[in-house]
Amino acid sequence: MLRSVLTALGAIVTVRLCKAAFSDGDNADVGRAACAIVQLGDAELAADTGAVSDGGALDTFLAINMTLSDKEWQSKFAKENGDAIAWDSDDNTHKKSNPEWAAKWPKWLTARQNIKDKSAAAEAIKKTTLAYLNADEQKIARQLLATIVAEATEAEAALNNANSLLSANSNSKIKAAVNNAIYGDDEGGEDTYKKSGAVTGVPTTVAGCMTDGMSGTVGPFYYTFLCLCLEAGATDKTTCSKTEASGSQWSGVATNGKAVYDNMRKICPENKKTTLSAANIRATKAALLSHISLHTRVGYLGKYDANCDGASANSLCVKYTSKVSNTKNDIETLPWASKLTEAATMLEKQQAAQTEATRAASKLKSKLNAAWTIGRTAKVLANSRGSGGIPSNQPAASRAENSGEDCTKHKTNATCTAANCKWEEKDGKGECKPKDVEGQTKTAGGEGAAGTTEKCEAKLEKYCKSPYCKWESKTCKDSSFLVNKKFSW
Repeated sequence: MLRSVLTALGAIVTVRLCKAAFSDGDNADVGRAACAIVQLGDAELAADTGAVSDGGALDTFLAINMTLSDKEWQSKFAKENGDAIAWDSDDNTHKKSNPEWAAKWPKWLTARQNIKDKSAAAEAIKKTTLAYLNADEQKIARQLLATIVAEATEAEAALNNANSLLSANSNSKIKAAVNNAIYGDDEGGEDTYKKSGAVTGVPTTVAGCMTDGMSGTVGPFYYTFLCLCLEAGATDKTTCSKTEASGSQWSGVATNGKAVYDNMRKICPENKKTTLSAANIRATKAALLSHISLHTRVGYLGKYDANCDGASANSLCVKYTSKVSNTKNDIETLPWASKLTEAATMLEKQQAAQTEATRAASKLKSKLNAAWTIGRTAKVLANSRGSGGIPSNQPAASRAENSGEDCTKHKTNATCTAANCKWEEKDGKGECKPKDVEGQTKTAGGEGAAGTTEKCEAKLEKYCKSPYCKWESKTCKDSSFLVNKKFSW
């Protein structure tokens, strides 16, 4: 059982059984590993880009959408003089009838304001075909736009979520976590161990070196560094360095923290050349923990003899009384260890969010580029539809049935043919039918799309009726290209 437990702990704990008085350089190796963690507080973070912008793509997209909506819809968000109608305004008649619009109202309101005369979006739209569509072309354009709204909405949600994660894992918050891990305050020790004069709020005596490097619930890593490098009652040993003596002792920590700190940084020089990264934090932490040894089934960091009281006759070390033994490893519950893990995790989340935000913003811009082209496409489709080239979405059998409501009213050959219907005689009796009803029904049953378009242009004005046909410019046109006139986003 003991062998299996030690194997599980072996990733960070090695067993070393040696006792002797402290000699110069005994903590040089563990001192370098501890110094590397202190230097994490010096390291610079990569530039914080903050929220990723879509370059105004979403606002422009919404402006295009509002431009293509009908005047009645646009009027819901602006008075006749152009002033905006806020959701809570008395001029808003939809607060009670459509309460579900409340969340989207600000976006719609912004879109309406963005298409006012001389606005940037309005001027950009005027330079495209979108500003010169007739009613039929606008309907087609709205339908084309609706097909990319879903993807744009998805990209917008992804961008917003990624930017929220960037805010939650900003450089300032990451730096605060690192500072707190090392010095016990968000400001990098300015309120603790770097203070000129008395130091409060953090451990300042050697006693905590025997209790996990903590005093009560407080135990920043810099205190562990002092346990490894600072003597009690002397300053002559080269403790954490093979060449540099500490120059300070424990009695000075509580009375003049900055003086002790300045001497410690001679042993462990500042290093601002390293970029702070998740990988660097995790590797540096793992390197330090590899120096933990077991003595009498308890974990120690640093040179151990009788105890960790800072006396050169004994040892300069940290005793993990309640954290590391032959049966457990609770190092991660130490404040400094958990804070460093938190900082590393935040850096990983920041990088992932940056990647996702950039991808989502790029997709929004791509959808905007697609939106700019729908004006030209709508004109092409409208022209094709007018020549009978665009099939209707309405099943042929249903269209024939609708047309038949007029044809069956005619009881004579003369009135039937005048109504552009077909007169059929059988057994001395005549019947007025829509032209090609049987053929259309057959096609609707699955034999191809060739016969699925009702020829509205063949109808006379009195028989050119909605919802499938529309009389316009002295011609009956197919109007089955249905779209929702409401604002689609």
